[in-house]
Amino acid sequence: EIIVNHIRRATIDDIPEIVNINIQCWKNNYKGIIAQDYLDKLNVNDKLENWKSHFLEVKDTSSYYVKVIDWKIVGFISWGKNMDAKYPYENEIYGLYVDINHQGKNIGKELFETILQDDKFRFCKSFCLWTLRDNPQSNHFYQKMWWKLFSAQWEKLHQRTWVPLAWYV
Repeated sequence: EIIVNHIRRATIDDIPEIVNINIQCWKNNYKGIIAQDYLDKLNVNDKLENWKSHFLEVKDTSSYYVKVIDWKIVGFISWGKNMDAKYPYENEIYGLYVDINHQGKNIGKELFETILQDDKFRFCKSFCLWTLRDNPQSNHFYQKMWWKLFSAQWEKLHQRTWVPLAWYV
Protein backbone atom coordinates (compact mmCIF):
# COMPACT_ATOMS: atom_id res chain seq x y z
CA GLU A 1 0.00 0.00 0.00
CA ILE A 2 1.43 3.37 -1.04
CA ILE A 3 0.71 6.18 1.39
CA VAL A 4 0.93 9.67 -0.02
CA ASN A 5 2.03 12.18 2.59
CA HIS A 6 3.42 15.49 1.40
CA ILE A 7 2.94 19.25 1.14
CA ARG A 8 2.71 20.90 -2.24
CA ARG A 9 1.59 24.17 -3.82
CA ALA A 10 -2.15 24.30 -4.26
CA THR A 11 -3.77 24.53 -7.68
CA ILE A 12 -7.12 25.95 -8.73
CA ASP A 13 -8.42 22.36 -8.83
CA ASP A 14 -7.77 22.08 -5.07
CA ILE A 15 -10.14 24.91 -4.19
CA PRO A 16 -13.25 22.72 -3.59
CA GLU A 17 -11.35 20.63 -1.02
CA ILE A 18 -9.81 23.74 0.54
CA VAL A 19 -13.23 25.38 0.89
CA ASN A 20 -14.67 22.20 2.37
CA ILE A 21 -11.94 22.10 5.04
CA ASN A 22 -12.41 25.81 5.76
CA ILE A 23 -16.16 25.45 6.26
CA GLN A 24 -15.81 22.23 8.27
CA CYS A 25 -13.34 23.97 10.60
CA TRP A 26 -15.53 27.05 10.98
CA LYS A 27 -18.55 24.94 11.88
CA ASN A 28 -16.57 22.88 14.39
CA ASN A 29 -14.02 25.29 15.86
CA TYR A 30 -16.09 28.47 15.94
CA LYS A 31 -19.23 27.00 17.50
CA GLY A 32 -20.22 29.25 20.39
CA ILE A 33 -17.98 32.05 19.07
CA ILE A 34 -19.70 32.90 15.77
CA ALA A 35 -23.50 33.11 15.54
CA GLN A 36 -24.86 29.60 14.99
CA ASP A 37 -27.29 30.72 12.27
CA TYR A 38 -24.32 32.05 10.28
CA LEU A 39 -22.39 28.78 10.73
CA ASP A 40 -25.43 26.71 9.77
CA LYS A 41 -25.72 28.55 6.45
CA LEU A 42 -22.11 27.99 5.39
CA ASN A 43 -21.76 25.67 2.41
CA VAL A 44 -19.16 24.93 -0.22
CA ASN A 45 -21.27 25.93 -3.24
CA ASP A 46 -21.83 29.46 -1.92
CA LYS A 47 -18.12 30.03 -1.28
CA LEU A 48 -16.54 28.25 -4.23
CA GLU A 49 -16.54 31.03 -6.85
CA ASN A 50 -15.23 33.65 -4.41
CA TRP A 51 -12.38 31.37 -3.37
CA LYS A 52 -11.50 30.57 -6.99
CA SER A 53 -11.53 34.27 -7.88
CA HIS A 54 -9.35 35.15 -4.89
CA PHE A 55 -6.93 32.33 -5.69
CA LEU A 56 -6.47 33.61 -9.26
CA GLU A 57 -6.40 37.27 -8.22
CA VAL A 58 -3.53 36.83 -5.73
CA LYS A 59 -1.56 34.07 -7.44
CA ASP A 60 1.39 36.36 -8.22
CA THR A 61 1.69 37.87 -4.73
CA SER A 62 0.47 35.04 -2.51
CA SER A 63 0.98 31.34 -1.97
CA TYR A 64 -1.33 28.49 -1.09
CA TYR A 65 0.01 25.15 0.11
CA VAL A 66 -1.89 21.95 0.88
CA LYS A 67 -1.04 18.92 2.99
CA VAL A 68 -1.99 15.68 1.23
CA ILE A 69 -2.37 12.33 2.99
CA ASP A 70 -3.58 9.30 1.05
CA TRP A 71 -4.46 11.44 -1.99
CA LYS A 72 -6.76 13.68 0.11
CA ILE A 73 -6.11 17.27 1.15
CA VAL A 74 -6.20 17.45 4.95
CA GLY A 75 -4.99 21.01 5.52
CA PHE A 76 -3.94 24.23 3.85
CA ILE A 77 -2.20 27.52 4.47
CA SER A 78 -2.37 30.71 2.46
CA TRP A 79 -0.34 33.86 2.88
CA GLY A 80 0.54 37.01 0.99
CA LYS A 81 0.62 40.77 1.15
CA ASN A 82 -1.03 42.36 4.18
CA MET A 83 -4.54 43.34 3.08
CA ASP A 84 -5.03 46.12 5.65
CA ALA A 85 -2.79 49.14 5.07
CA LYS A 86 -3.47 50.57 8.53
CA TYR A 87 -1.17 47.90 10.00
CA PRO A 88 2.60 48.16 9.41
CA TYR A 89 3.19 44.55 8.42
CA GLU A 90 4.26 43.54 4.97
CA ASN A 91 2.67 40.08 4.86
CA GLU A 92 -0.10 38.14 6.51
CA ILE A 93 -1.31 34.57 6.88
CA TYR A 94 -4.79 34.57 5.35
CA GLY A 95 -5.74 31.11 6.48
CA LEU A 96 -4.35 28.02 8.18
CA TYR A 97 -6.86 25.21 8.54
CA VAL A 98 -6.52 21.50 9.20
CA ASP A 99 -9.29 18.94 8.73
CA ILE A 100 -10.88 18.31 12.14
CA ASN A 101 -9.96 14.61 11.90
CA HIS A 102 -6.28 15.49 11.48
CA GLN A 103 -5.85 18.27 14.04
CA GLY A 104 -3.21 17.78 16.72
CA LYS A 105 -0.84 15.93 14.37
CA ASN A 106 1.61 18.81 13.66
CA ILE A 107 0.11 19.46 10.22
CA GLY A 108 -0.36 23.17 10.97
CA LYS A 109 3.28 23.41 12.04
CA GLU A 110 4.42 21.59 8.87
CA LEU A 111 2.38 23.95 6.70
CA PHE A 112 3.73 27.01 8.48
CA GLU A 113 7.31 25.77 8.15
CA THR A 114 6.68 25.23 4.43
CA ILE A 115 5.87 28.89 3.82
CA LEU A 116 9.11 29.86 5.53
CA GLN A 117 10.86 28.09 2.63
CA ASP A 118 8.71 29.78 -0.04
CA ASP A 119 10.75 31.91 -2.47
CA LYS A 120 8.28 34.77 -2.04
CA PHE A 121 8.79 34.66 1.74
CA ARG A 122 12.57 34.85 1.55
CA PHE A 123 12.54 38.65 1.41
CA CYS A 124 9.71 39.10 3.88
CA LYS A 125 10.54 41.61 6.61
CA SER A 126 7.37 41.41 8.71
CA PHE A 127 4.42 39.08 9.16
CA CYS A 128 1.09 39.00 10.99
CA LEU A 129 -2.10 36.99 11.29
CA TRP A 130 -5.56 37.38 12.74
CA THR A 131 -7.53 34.75 14.60
CA LEU A 132 -10.62 34.73 16.75
CA ARG A 133 -9.64 35.80 20.24
CA ASP A 134 -12.10 33.37 21.84
CA ASN A 135 -10.76 30.30 20.01
CA PRO A 136 -8.39 28.74 22.55
CA GLN A 137 -7.20 26.06 20.10
CA SER A 138 -5.82 28.48 17.52
CA ASN A 139 -4.45 30.90 20.10
CA HIS A 140 -2.59 28.08 21.84
CA PHE A 141 -1.17 26.93 18.49
CA TYR A 142 0.10 30.37 17.47
CA GLN A 143 1.63 31.03 20.87
CA LYS A 144 3.33 27.61 20.77
CA MET A 145 4.74 28.59 17.37
CA TRP A 146 6.41 31.63 19.00
CA TRP A 147 3.95 34.18 17.69
CA LYS A 148 3.40 37.10 20.03
CA LEU A 149 -0.07 38.46 20.72
CA PHE A 150 0.11 42.07 19.59
CA SER A 151 -3.44 43.25 20.20
CA ALA A 152 -7.03 42.16 20.51
CA GLN A 153 -9.94 44.18 19.19
CA TRP A 154 -13.46 43.86 17.90
CA GLU A 155 -13.90 43.60 14.14
CA LYS A 156 -16.91 43.16 11.92
CA LEU A 157 -16.81 39.72 10.36
CA HIS A 158 -18.28 39.33 6.87
CA GLN A 159 -20.19 42.62 7.26
CA ARG A 160 -22.45 40.82 9.69
CA THR A 161 -21.41 40.42 13.26
CA TRP A 162 -18.77 41.86 15.54
CA VAL A 163 -16.29 39.38 17.00
CA PRO A 164 -13.15 39.81 19.08
CA LEU A 165 -10.01 39.09 17.05
CA ALA A 166 -6.46 38.50 18.22
CA TRP A 167 -3.59 39.84 16.12
CA TYR A 168 -0.29 38.00 16.22
CA VAL A 169 3.09 39.17 14.93
